[in-house]
Amino acid sequence: MALQPYRDEELNFFKFSSIVLNEFPKALRQIFKTMWDNNIGHRPGFQLWDDSPVVRNLFVSTEGGITKVPTHKSYNEWDCTALFQATIYSRTFALPGSSGRLKTLSDTFVKPRGVLHGSFHTSVMSPGGNNAETFALAIDQL
Repeated sequence: MALQPYRDEELNFFKFSSIVLNEFPKALRQIFKTMWDNNIGHRPGFQLWDDSPVVRNLFVSTEGGITKVPTHKSYNEWDCTALFQATIYSRTFALPGSSGRLKTLSDTFVKPRGVLHGSFHTSVMSPGGNNAETFALAIDQL
């Protein structure tokens, strides 16, 4: 039985899968590192993200001691799901809501926009120039 050549649609699927599996996590890691370095790394007792066990444990501590993110592994091994959890669903980057209670970036910026499942944001840039909002919308867009 001879092997059949791949159809164009199948080749496009493999290309797309490669982007999702390889390029999306790279972009999400860069965003996570930028968010950490700009918002957390300069605080007393913290350090810039260097992916060491020490800094990964600092991340766990900012999450309240538990997290769904596999911090026992290098962040280079975190998949998209872990990177979403580490950014827009994270307590580390949560902001105070109107009640003063901390809300994740997803709760603060994504849910209020009411974007229907399967649709896209009209823009991933914060209208007010808020970097946290821009990051949350860009990550949600991915």
